[in-house]
Amino acid sequence: MAKIAKEEIKNFAREHKIAMYSAKMVLKKKWTLEYAKTLEYPVFNKGVSWLLEAKKNKVLLAFKTFKKGCIRGFVVRVRKYNNLIESHGKLKYVEKINTAYIAKSKDYKFLRKYSSIDPFVKDLKEVPSYKPSDRKEVDFSMVKKGTPVMVTLFTGEVFEGIVGWTTEYEFELKLDVDLSIIILKHAVWDVIDLASYEFPRYPREEFKKYRRAGRKNLNTRKRGRINKKY
Repeated sequence: MAKIAKEEIKNFAREHKIAMYSAKMVLKKKWTLEYAKTLEYPVFNKGVSWLLEAKKNKVLLAFKTFKKGCIRGFVVRVRKYNNLIESHGKLKYVEKINTAYIAKSKDYKFLRKYSSIDPFVKDLKEVPSYKPSDRKEVDFSMVKKGTPVMVTLFTGEVFEGIVGWTTEYEFELKLDVDLSIIILKHAVWDVIDLASYEFPRYPREEFKKYRRAGRKNLNTRKRGRINKKY
């Protein structure tokens, strides 16, 4: 089959309001247009509602991925298997299967205060299988609203907190009074219920100092990159 021009793909995607990749697959006759359109609409649940709320309020989010680290961006569109975000002025798709958890960008810097590392899991460098039937079996029966749990992710990160809400695909883990993350269930290596969990409730001044220190380090790294480039 002859190569399809990028402009043709773009026009087809715009006409039918579907993603560029979906348009490409339809034009190659590998997908039907009806199937491509179903990918534009996610199963509506609390997780989708949370993302749409972030989009509405223009909240900068941090998507922790398995292979590309943290990707920051604003939600543009919530889709069935990925999210379209605006990151550094460019549009990009963040695949859900490649995402471990999502946090507000302003909170992401503080997560190391609330997490530890399991060296065994981290050194394995495994990622969740694309097919649900091939994924590691994890017992999520204790992941219920108000339950204190310890969660180990495929990234090797270990978080303790209290479950907020939960859906078939993700759940909210409250790490502190005003700090929580959204964990995607396929990213969970293991989960254990805890007898209890108390929010650390770090003093507000200490929290602000930590935030300023993180911002200072970030700015220093940015200046370093600029000087090196030019």
